[in-house]
Amino acid sequence: MHDTAISYGLLGALAIGLLIAAVTDLRRRQIDNWLNVAIAVTAPLFWWSSGLSLIDVAWQLGLCAMTFGITALLFALRQMGGGDVKLLSALALWFVPFDFLRMFIVMALIGGAMSVGYAVLNLKRSPMDGRAVGLAYLTATVWMLFSAYALYVLSGGAPVQLPQLPASPWLGLSLIAALFIALGLGVRKIVRGQAGKYPVPYGLAISAAGLWLIISNHLHSNPTSIPLG
Repeated sequence: MHDTAISYGLLGALAIGLLIAAVTDLRRRQIDNWLNVAIAVTAPLFWWSSGLSLIDVAWQLGLCAMTFGITALLFALRQMGGGDVKLLSALALWFVPFDFLRMFIVMALIGGAMSVGYAVLNLKRSPMDGRAVGLAYLTATVWMLFSAYALYVLSGGAPVQLPQLPASPWLGLSLIAALFIALGLGVRKIVRGQAGKYPVPYGLAISAAGLWLIISNHLHSNPTSIPLG
């Protein structure tokens, strides 16, 4: 069976759930279990309304299991919160592997930008010289611009034509090397300035990436193919 109206309604409910997850994680650094369970248990209804076959359902379950395994390892390494693990695993039940990979890339870009932004805030709480702060701000600016450009391309925008390198290849390579060295030093300064951290609400990045995927599929798919992109 394929019922587009029900699929749209369920995607709308998922979008509301992601907004709730973003707000609660931003306000109290927590994603409620009831919300993660609700997202997971409504996925079979979405499969039914989207007309998934048993093989398709098996792919979704396998993707969920793989996502949980990877994120649980990150949780054990204290690189991800428990609520983030549950939310990502639940979302893996909703999107086909390719779309979920797109969402994961966007989540990483947004999460990385948030981490850099929060780290720059921490610089005010650490004794650092002006050059170190300048490098850190340069790194943050480059990451933000890169993230915005990547999101633009992933959303269907045309890649920007890069300028040609200078006539001397050594000059071009030297400029690129200098940029990477400066960014590397900036990352090092940011990491060292992370004493007394502001906790980063990664649930906000997950929710934003999920909402981006829903909107992206809605804008670039016809009504009969929107549910799974």
